[in-house]
Amino acid sequence: LGLSSHHGVHGNNATNIVIQDLQIYDFEVAGIQLNGFEGARILNVDIGPSLHNVSLTAYYSNARNLLLALTRLLEGIESYGVDMPTVSYSYLIDESLTLGEVRDNLAASMDIIYRFCTGDELTDDEYNSLELFNNYDNLPDGGSLYGIALKYGEDVYIENVTISDMELNTNEVIGVDFKECHNENYEPVLKVSQSPTVYQETLSPTPAPTLFRSQPD
Repeated sequence: LGLSSHHGVHGNNATNIVIQDLQIYDFEVAGIQLNGFEGARILNVDIGPSLHNVSLTAYYSNARNLLLALTRLLEGIESYGVDMPTVSYSYLIDESLTLGEVRDNLAASMDIIYRFCTGDELTDDEYNSLELFNNYDNLPDGGSLYGIALKYGEDVYIENVTISDMELNTNEVIGVDFKECHNENYEPVLKVSQSPTVYQETLSPTPAPTLFRSQPD
């Protein structure tokens, strides 16, 4: 059971589940995920490897959903006859884009990565737009990867299950750092992280002493 951009087996509110004598492989999120189940038997199952040939980053999935939302929004703007909103960006000095232009640019960049993945020739300018969507590592690009994920269920029996060869490409962002709890002079500083796909500037983790105090003020 293989080649899934989501799970090998995914069930919601199922009962009396039997998953037996399977090899589950080439998935991006989980080999098996059961939510709200009652009665599950997982027997003689080999899970892995996870998918290692993922052409696109997770930003592409986000972009598809955003494109649908923008299209619906623009249809509403046109039907109600309201003024077209504009959007400003910090890197576009003294320049702004209409919401329609934002939508068109997003659609064009998605078309370019699609053509790239299907073998079409690109211009030099078009190659510049690959950075956001092209997955250089070919590993699943998401927040988590599971062999088996069981949530809000009861009565489960697992026997002779192996999980192996799971790899994920993810960026960890630490929200609170407790290392500096005893250093009163510690202050967050700007740090720059460079990845093959996205250039980010973020603040360092918030020091725990600024969030947690032994006594109220």
